[in-house]
Amino acid sequence: MSLPGTGRKIFRFGAFELAAATGELRKNGLRLKLQDQPVKILILLLENAGEVVTREQIQKQLWPEGVYVDYENAINSAVRKLREALIDTSDNPRFVETLPRRGYRFAAPVTEVLMEVSADANGTGAAPCPQPEVLPQPLARKPWRPVLLLAGTLAAVLALGWWGLWFRGMARPETNLTAVPLTTYPGYESNPGFSPDGSRIAFSWNGEEGNNYDIYVQLIGAGKPLRLTNDPAPDRFPAASPDGRVIAFAREEAPGEKAPIPTVSALVNPFIGRNPDKPTERTTILTVPALGGPEREVTRLNMAGVSLQGWSPDGKWLLISVKKEGLFLVSAENGEQRVIKHCRHCFGGPGDIYGGSISPDGQTLAFFEREDLGAGNLAEVGDIYVLPLTLDFMASGESKRLTSDRSPVGGLAWTADSREIVFSSARSGSAALWSLAVSGSGVPRRMAVGDSARSVAISARANRLVYEQQVPPDSNIWRLDLSRPTSQPTSLVASTKLDSSPRYSPDGRRIVFLSNRSGRSEIWTCAADGSNPSQLTNLRNSGSPSWSPDGRQVVFDSLVDGRWQIFVVGSHGGQPRQLTHLSGFRAAWSHDGKWIYFVSDSSGRTEVSKLPADGGTVMQLSKNGGMDPMESADGAALYYRSGSWIMKVGVDGGVETRLFDTEDSVVTFFVAQDGIYYARVSQESGLRFYSFRSATSTWLLKSPKLWWSWIGLAPDGHSLLFTQLDGQPGTDLMLVDNFR
Repeated sequence: MSLPGTGRKIFRFGAFELAAATGELRKNGLRLKLQDQPVKILILLLENAGEVVTREQIQKQLWPEGVYVDYENAINSAVRKLREALIDTSDNPRFVETLPRRGYRFAAPVTEVLMEVSADANGTGAAPCPQPEVLPQPLARKPWRPVLLLAGTLAAVLALGWWGLWFRGMARPETNLTAVPLTTYPGYESNPGFSPDGSRIAFSWNGEEGNNYDIYVQLIGAGKPLRLTNDPAPDRFPAASPDGRVIAFAREEAPGEKAPIPTVSALVNPFIGRNPDKPTERTTILTVPALGGPEREVTRLNMAGVSLQGWSPDGKWLLISVKKEGLFLVSAENGEQRVIKHCRHCFGGPGDIYGGSISPDGQTLAFFEREDLGAGNLAEVGDIYVLPLTLDFMASGESKRLTSDRSPVGGLAWTADSREIVFSSARSGSAALWSLAVSGSGVPRRMAVGDSARSVAISARANRLVYEQQVPPDSNIWRLDLSRPTSQPTSLVASTKLDSSPRYSPDGRRIVFLSNRSGRSEIWTCAADGSNPSQLTNLRNSGSPSWSPDGRQVVFDSLVDGRWQIFVVGSHGGQPRQLTHLSGFRAAWSHDGKWIYFVSDSSGRTEVSKLPADGGTVMQLSKNGGMDPMESADGAALYYRSGSWIMKVGVDGGVETRLFDTEDSVVTFFVAQDGIYYARVSQESGLRFYSFRSATSTWLLKSPKLWWSWIGLAPDGHSLLFTQLDGQPGTDLMLVDNFR
């Protein structure tokens, strides 16, 4: 007759679980060392999760009456050890929250499980230890035979492996892949996702008027798309459920538009990035029938930066990413939230995770990590990781890094067999699609399709792939003749790519500008009439060029390991020289050639600084933020942009003053002898001139096509260069049949 089972309470939170009876704390199944007092505090907090546990309660829990110790220091020490075990902090807690002068509170969701443990024959309730399996002993062999057999087996395996790889490549040559347009609507069609049978594509589109994103469904090979949502707030990231009945999506909206925000689980911290003077946006996760119908709210998060990544294969969970928080599961039925991967420890510190996708077999999560560079600035580069999952799609081990070249990565998707990841990346200088075996050399292979690709999706059943292709804007450099007030601007530097940020050389004979006509954003020069364009740099991602006073050098910024740095290069080419190593961008020379002004963010926000032109100690000049520094014509003052205002400060720092009060939204400017030319982008966009003498601004040109990049004034003051957007950007969806 079997003895009745006994129950054991297990607390589960995040990647941790605690056995209340034994005090064993585990993370992803691995036991952690934790002393008795921190364990007792943890149990007390878990039993009262969400409620305040006073220090008096902790004192009574840890020490019986009549025992006298230094309670305050002892409790502080025990809580500190507990946080260390949970990899938690008091400044930004995930689990143990301090309430000053009151106590502590366990802030994360807790699940209690009663584990049934069968009693042994002695009635102890302990599970019997499994006995090791006894394997049959092999027959005695001569010592050399196993070696030969092993060598022969390895040789055969290697030969079969190489032959299999060769045959696999021959059987599926990627050169046969062809992409055809699926949508060519004006504006942005983005975030595509297949229906389960691969016959339809759900996507987000900002409409023919370009005024709002809604969810649409396009039948492959058929006419107009079916519109599923029609809300004033933008609807993004559609994903069809595995059974094809509903489509989930994310809606971003400002609070106050609808019902009050309900309490949200502390897993997704509702106070991240909150400004009490400005209401925080919120994101609602909803579903809608795949062929149209009433919407159903799944959950609401009072924050922006939330993107829906897809469904779990069983259709019970939705995978979401939260900017600078991590990847989470949300129950499609009741909105319950679980954390899979928190980005508190990405790159060994704060970071960001996005682009998550669960493999079709449900065993692995793929995602992209990028670094936080400080002051909330996220690197545009990073690497792809995979994480093993349990049967309920929680982390079951440590992440494995698949790439290690810190390249820009866009969307990613799994192949149907869960063996490869297809992702978009600009690792070669321009956006393209790449494939990467999960268990392989870790070397991505560029695909024959996918130029200018962004997000990507794969249909497991229909053998199809769809990706979002960028339709780049066409920006060109135009010239305005200031000597003839009634003249119209003329095109000066034009191509089918992006040409912008022009500046005249000190002698007026040449122009330096930014262009991606080579496939990458680089610095170019040309003659003053726009002829003889020549590429000056080859660093993959450069911008913001400016001449030295003698015209022999050009200072510019370029992206290095996720950070913008200041470089100098000869005006006729040569090897660029890096000046900054912390961060720096938007540089300009002083008139005497001794200093380079630039923007740094090492102080926690963008500030105007300067350093010697030959390199050396950096001196911060602004105190309240600043961009685009430029010295006055007499070299006595420095002008820069702070928000939409133009500010003035001494070349060695000092008192900062606002130049003039205006409702104009200034995006760039150029300091001349008698005033400041600036570009305004607001209700009426165009070029204006502020006169130092009259302290007034006048219109030079009104143009809705004016772009935000730098403007340049000729040394004689007769010509002003600016950038005009002559072709609107957008995205289309491209379809690849017979993908695998």
